[in-house]
Amino acid sequence: YMYNLISSKCDDRLKERLQGHKDLSDITDKQDGIRLLALIRSICHCREDDDMSTLQRANLDIQIYTAVQRANEKNTEYCDRFRHSMEVADSNGAKIGSHQQPLLYKHLEIWARENNVSITSGIEEAVKDATTFTPAVVAAAQDKARAEYRAALLIALADNTRFFGLKDDLR
Repeated sequence: YMYNLISSKCDDRLKERLQGHKDLSDITDKQDGIRLLALIRSICHCREDDDMSTLQRANLDIQIYTAVQRANEKNTEYCDRFRHSMEVADSNGAKIGSHQQPLLYKHLEIWARENNVSITSGIEEAVKDATTFTPAVVAAAQDKARAEYRAALLIALADNTRFFGLKDDLR
């Protein structure tokens, strides 16, 4: 039932793009609505072949880093749009905020302090060593660093007229 409902809502352009996909016949044979939704999402997020060109990646970054809040845009609308752009970026492998090594190191140092772990060789060496910080600890610190960066990016792109004071206080 779900497969038929989803399929009936697709416009002609989307159906055309679906027809060219290698998995569509299997999805159709099994009437798999979940896989059809996943395929539609990948098409809408430009990931049909799981490979984006460098230009597509650059354009995605430009869209994210220039998506400032409009003067008349409600805060909830702006936050929803920002959250959606982060989801699109994540689905395309662009983990916005993951490139911030100092934030990662900060969160690992916090973890080390909270867990009474001494770092004698320096944070960079401790991360490479993998005995001080397990992969799970590093992954959790990366998640925190990414969330912190994204929160700062949300504020940085917020409407300057309304949030100048907040931005100034946070600098």
